[in-house]
Amino acid sequence: MKTINDCLTHDEVDDILKLTSKDVESFTLNQVYAGQIGGGALNSGDAVTFVNEMKKTTRLAILKNHVFKRFDFKLDKINNKLLVENVSFRDNCKAALTARNEIRLLPGTRFTPNSTGSIFLKINSSMDISCAPRVYSKTASTQETNSKPESKMVLYPNPNDGNFDLFNIDFEEFESDKLNVVVFDINGRLLYENEVSIGSNPNFEIKNLKTGLYILKISSESKSKEIKFIKN
Repeated sequence: MKTINDCLTHDEVDDILKLTSKDVESFTLNQVYAGQIGGGALNSGDAVTFVNEMKKTTRLAILKNHVFKRFDFKLDKINNKLLVENVSFRDNCKAALTARNEIRLLPGTRFTPNSTGSIFLKINSSMDISCAPRVYSKTASTQETNSKPESKMVLYPNPNDGNFDLFNIDFEEFESDKLNVVVFDINGRLLYENEVSIGSNPNFEIKNLKTGLYILKISSESKSKEIKFIKN
């Protein structure tokens, strides 16, 4: 989430994880544990997708299928549109949601806070989602070394439309001149498999991927690495 939008605050990350979680508290068997289960079952793929959607000026961030009876949500940097479908904000829940262009409420959405809860929806056409650049300290080492710097494999562009390239593949690091490349969805289902070799310029065009988070794994017999990417 922070890789996609480094301007997110810790509170915003926490809110998005809860808002995109799967509602389990409303299950009949869990009623005896009401108020003790937390925000829901973590859905990291939906959380990352939501961050990507809320950052861009042409996208649609979606919240759906949940009942929130508590928590204090504040998201004021949805850079285009927000859609809310079949979500209830009730009881002690507080929610302040701001989008640049539109907030659309679909059937099943209910706002019924009590005297301590509150709901605020706002459009802000002059929204600014930028933040001050982060500065990290650098320390110089006086110790000499002959070790080779670790290569940094890059998948670009990310997010993408299913068409992307891999750069900086260090075949020596994998101790092989041929590497296996596979793509899984977040449920572990194998969706794509191919092979790359030294001297090639690996480009991948994976059709029929739905919007969401995927994992690319590149491996030899002895080593492997994974890169996550988003399909728009």
